Amino acid sequence: MRSAIVRVATCLSLVACAPDTRFEVETDEVLAPLELLPCNLVAEGKPMVVLGAGDPIQLVLATQGGQVMYVGARARGMAPGPAELTTRLVEPETGEVWVEDGRGIEMIESVFAPGWLDPWVEGRGGISHLLACPDYSAADLIGRPFRLEIELTESRAPHHAGAASVLVTPTCSQLDATLRALCECECSAGYYGGKCAKP
Repeated sequence: MRSAIVRVATCLSLVACAPDTRFEVETDEVLAPLELLPCNLVAEGKPMVVLGAGDPIQLVLATQGGQVMYVGARARGMAPGPAELTTRLVEPETGEVWVEDGRGIEMIESVFAPGWLDPWVEGRGGISHLLACPDYSAADLIGRPFRLEIELTESRAPHHAGAASVLVTPTCSQLDATLRALCECECSAGYYGGKCAKP
């Protein structure tokens, strides 16, 4: 009789200590960080320019007005497919975010850099639009360094993700003198309505 009681107690003890898996929830796994290269798209149909420390980043006239920087990410370590791209322009001394943009994009095999992925940029929908000007602040945007930060996360699980940053210098370098003058006016300190209108 005593041995039977011991067997029952042992079974109850095993049941009580066994993990209850009824309420376990699967979580998305985040894999090894992506290798990312911050890039600037200057003209549609041309390869993105990989940005190095101190490089100029081109400001161009935005469709809706103001001056915008087109920023992309070249990536290695994920499969082609949808991803989430976040970019921001940050003042390096204060950490203040000047402008930020986030959007869903499609990463495809790069035709310019074998072994890497580039965003699908037809219509410029696959790259970030950092609308940096008009400049309402007390300091000029152009001609001084900013930290460009990029983050890329694969939309499909398991998610690959990565981040990179580089110091860049916003620049107006349009070949057209009128467009360049407008860019320099809108991206200098103290903008107000009508400041850059032709006399």
